[in-house]
Amino acid sequence: MSPKARPAKQEFARSNYDRRFQRESKRRSFIMASAALLLLCMTLLLFLRIWQRRPQPRFLFLTEEWLAQEVDLDALLIRDESVYKAPLDGIFRAFIPQGSRVSKDAWIGQILPEGDLEQVRKLDKANNDVNDRRYELLAEGRGGNAARVFEAGENSIHRNLHVFYDQMAADDYSKLAELEMELRLIMEQRLEDAQAFAFEDEELDRLISVRDRLEENSLDAIRNISSEASGIFIRQLDGLELDLVPELAMSITPQEVKSYLAKAPLPHLVEEVKAGQDLYKLSRSSDQYFACFIPASSLAKLSGLEEAGYVRVYCPANGITIKKANIVRFEAAPDGALLILQSRQNLESFVSMRKAPLTLYANESKGLRVPKTALVDYSPGNLEAGLKLVDGGYVQEARVKIVSTNEEYALVESLPDSPYKVEVSTMILLNPDSMQAGEPLTDY
Repeated sequence: MSPKARPAKQEFARSNYDRRFQRESKRRSFIMASAALLLLCMTLLLFLRIWQRRPQPRFLFLTEEWLAQEVDLDALLIRDESVYKAPLDGIFRAFIPQGSRVSKDAWIGQILPEGDLEQVRKLDKANNDVNDRRYELLAEGRGGNAARVFEAGENSIHRNLHVFYDQMAADDYSKLAELEMELRLIMEQRLEDAQAFAFEDEELDRLISVRDRLEENSLDAIRNISSEASGIFIRQLDGLELDLVPELAMSITPQEVKSYLAKAPLPHLVEEVKAGQDLYKLSRSSDQYFACFIPASSLAKLSGLEEAGYVRVYCPANGITIKKANIVRFEAAPDGALLILQSRQNLESFVSMRKAPLTLYANESKGLRVPKTALVDYSPGNLEAGLKLVDGGYVQEARVKIVSTNEEYALVESLPDSPYKVEVSTMILLNPDSMQAGEPLTDY
């Protein structure tokens, strides 16, 4: 090929490549535009299908339920508390859970001299090593009758755990401290019983020897602490024990309640102590008081509360419901009202709190409860409304009387002149706009 022909051929090849590239680009652009148009059409068709489709009705069978006005408040806890001092410097370790009821002279813990803390930790580890080795020997079938002692303990532990799980499932926390104490006693008792059995194991004998030597060096330094009176053991202190005494519940002002609620410190554990410093406290009350300030915006929900004599309250912090908290004071204030409640229930469950969140359930009544969204032609304050129900396979509209309401629900009863009546087990529509009166259910 001559030198003159070569550039012409190269130019022709380049032109060919450009044409092919342009054709490929046009083809890709056409495919992308077609895909976008197809997607747009599919979206439009789907929108039209959804827009034209009628909503599916949802139903509910009426039952009798309780309805109440709910108000969330903070409560200041007032109770009889006695504070006890540390007899010497050291580190306090409690051996019973907070909220436990103790009798006078009952052993509640120990004070460890600060310099001997590492020695005590070694002793704890040595005790654990001994117990772990005993468990290993029992698993191997050694120790004679000790296996039966441990099996009996296992049965008691499983029984208490079943009770614990049942209470948790039912949101009942009233006996948790009692169950914890019982489990602790079972564990300690069976370990104590196992001391009497001869396992004839060199490793166990060595671990016991190490533990015994550590005990001999530590016992003289440890000071046992016994309860100076009977009552409910409280491990945490907050500094308000002498201020918030039961007598104050009858004289405290709304402003004082607001002030205490605003500055109430969180209870704290006392561990490192000096001689004469506050160490623990006992509540010797047979009851406790909840001092609440009700803002003016919530007073309308609590109309008639003073005449009721008692109110049901729930504390979300510990899951406790007090069914009848007695109203001992209800006084108006310029910006709200003061409410003092008294209760003897579940004292142990509140000892760790100085300020507790409470939900008050006021003006409770029972009847046929329906969601407000199921009512037809209803506005706040209405005394009547419509309710769509199912009668003989057809949707019909009944007229009902509004007995009481809260934020979400209403209690209703049939009006005398309504052709259709509502009662227990009546099927109603939760979304009344989904069907018109007279329509048969067979269409759905």
